Amino acid sequence: MNRIAFARTFHQWLRPVASLAAVLSMAGALRGAPAAPVEAASATIDRLVAEALTKAGLKPNEPATDEVFLRRIYLDAIGRIPTAAEARAFLDDPAPSAEKRSRLIDSLLQSEGYVSHWFNYWADILRIKSNANENGQSGAGDAYASWIKQQLRENMPYHKLVHSLLTAEGYVWESGAVGYYMRDAGMPLDNMANTTQIFLGSRVACAQCHNHPFDDYKQRDFYEMAAYTVGIDTRVSSRQIIAEATGKKKLSKSDAKKLVAPGVDDVLNDLLEPLSYGIRHDATRQQALPSDFRGDPKNPSPREGKPGEIVKPQPVFSREKIKTGKGMLDNYAHWMVSPENPTFTTVVANRLWKSAFGIGLIEPVDDIKKVDLDRHKNDASQLASNPALMAFLTQHMKAVGYDMKRFLRTIYHSRIYQRAATTEEVLNVEEYRFPGPIVRRMTAEQLWDSMVAMVIPYSDDRRSGGGYNAELAKMRERAEQIQDKLRAGNGRALLAYATDRAKVETEFNDKQRPWREKLASARAANDAAGIKAAQTEMDTLEAARAEARKKVEDAHRADASQAAAGPFRSPAPAMMADKEKMKKPEPIVSQADQQKWAGYDASWIRASELPSPAPTGHFLREFGQSERENIQAASTDSSVTQALLMLNSRLFNDLTAKQSELGKVFYGVTTADEKRDQLFLTLMSRRPNEREKQIVAGQIKADGADPALRKVAWALLNTREYSFIQ
Repeated sequence: MNRIAFARTFHQWLRPVASLAAVLSMAGALRGAPAAPVEAASATIDRLVAEALTKAGLKPNEPATDEVFLRRIYLDAIGRIPTAAEARAFLDDPAPSAEKRSRLIDSLLQSEGYVSHWFNYWADILRIKSNANENGQSGAGDAYASWIKQQLRENMPYHKLVHSLLTAEGYVWESGAVGYYMRDAGMPLDNMANTTQIFLGSRVACAQCHNHPFDDYKQRDFYEMAAYTVGIDTRVSSRQIIAEATGKKKLSKSDAKKLVAPGVDDVLNDLLEPLSYGIRHDATRQQALPSDFRGDPKNPSPREGKPGEIVKPQPVFSREKIKTGKGMLDNYAHWMVSPENPTFTTVVANRLWKSAFGIGLIEPVDDIKKVDLDRHKNDASQLASNPALMAFLTQHMKAVGYDMKRFLRTIYHSRIYQRAATTEEVLNVEEYRFPGPIVRRMTAEQLWDSMVAMVIPYSDDRRSGGGYNAELAKMRERAEQIQDKLRAGNGRALLAYATDRAKVETEFNDKQRPWREKLASARAANDAAGIKAAQTEMDTLEAARAEARKKVEDAHRADASQAAAGPFRSPAPAMMADKEKMKKPEPIVSQADQQKWAGYDASWIRASELPSPAPTGHFLREFGQSERENIQAASTDSSVTQALLMLNSRLFNDLTAKQSELGKVFYGVTTADEKRDQLFLTLMSRRPNEREKQIVAGQIKADGADPALRKVAWALLNTREYSFIQ
């Protein structure tokens, strides 16, 4: 029987809802989360859900088996299925089910797997691109991603994490949090639209161009909100340097070019690139209404204003006044994360609830409308399918100090979370009363990370390292040197160098031009000798250009009047230790730990450690990982490409290679029955039922143990039971 025929037979006997195996018993209570308050809060959740179900004439789903709970909690808490060892250890643990489950929840929330999984979750929301180099900022995205992971590792309270992002200033090598604003460098209005959607659950982007067509937001409202961050600057431009050096307060791009020799502004922009690896906040900068502002033609009012008018900062949802001036950014962030903010707490509580149940109490989770809030006097919980439950979760988030682990622990301990999943399609999310979680497909990251755990040991611990630090070290040194020159000469020294450097570039561009034309002609004529001659001249001139650049650098370095502030001088002695540290960063994973994965391909590493997002064509992208252009844009939709990849690619061969954790099943010295059970524990987190044992036995009789078990593995990997969270 071939693979496909066997898979069809096997599918017929797989149960529609998994009877999944059990969980590894791990010790260690969640730090700072006493059992009694969690139990009481979990009981309140159960009571409020039960009341809603009774009122609707519904009953809760049956309690989930230990096997079902195992697979669910591993995927929800740390983003992968358990290993066979983890499943077997729990399955054979004689402790009561409730006790085992409680210990497992606590241990998973304290594990490195938690960091990996929840980074993927927030990276999708924050649109984190660790490999983003669109602005030439090599390593900046990695530093931002690393910062988010570290805050998750240290369990920074959510409101403090958001406050840190919104008030971050300086350079990325000082704090990766500046990556939040750098992600939208040059697009401050888009950044504000994203901020309100992510943290306030409100989509105000439409109001950037016109009054919101489906809500009560006016265009002026958007610009009043944007006024808080209008002073965020992600780059020092050549125009600013020219203005400072020439004593001009303000210059347009065209006027700046007129004041300097041709090419000087280009050289300046190249020199200033390191200063784009951070942000500054100018509290004196003001927000003006756009030139095409027209207000509401049908209902004009004096408050709406006119094009070019300066607007004062004002928060959405209220006419509350936030103190402006020097500390405006901090005051704005404080308002944003305040427990009194009408939506901030509710939005994150609803997001985390949805992560556990597959559906939010408020759907969509980030489209709370002002008109609805006004109708309910700014009580966002009234917009939920279960207002009482939403109100409790909001208050509980505040009570635990925005500790996301403690909040999730409360949800995971509830009886309603530990019930069997709803398998019917939920057509009206507003009327879902949560008899249990819903069945949903694993995310791309969960699918990938589960396979990584089948290939390498200790998969949660394997990390990609900090190679990007070397790039940031170079940028840091260049940035500090340029800042020195700016401080010493108010831009004049930098402009003087750029002027001399531009002369070099112009001279050699002119010398190379005829040879560039000859090279193009020779290539068009397929003239090998002509190509070689022209290329030789081009290379000679390029070497001469490099020498000329060096002379300019040496001349400016040797200039006594600028010796204290050149972009080419050596770093100050006091800073040498720090710089050496950055040039040779400590490895994230020790050499001893690296030996755990000796012989395993570097590509087998959890999704959080791969480029974010993964390259086009990677498994993660094929299975719906977001491009990180829009907020939470990942997909769990199926496609033909996915089916073909699972059925026909080399993936299965990699998973079952001799050295892989899954492959060891086929190369061990155990009996066929033991191999069978190991296979089911690895892939399905459970032992086979009697009918499945019969199917496997028949296949072993026909093909022999290892060939038959490979077919079983391939069939299981392509079942719905494997790829769905129940």
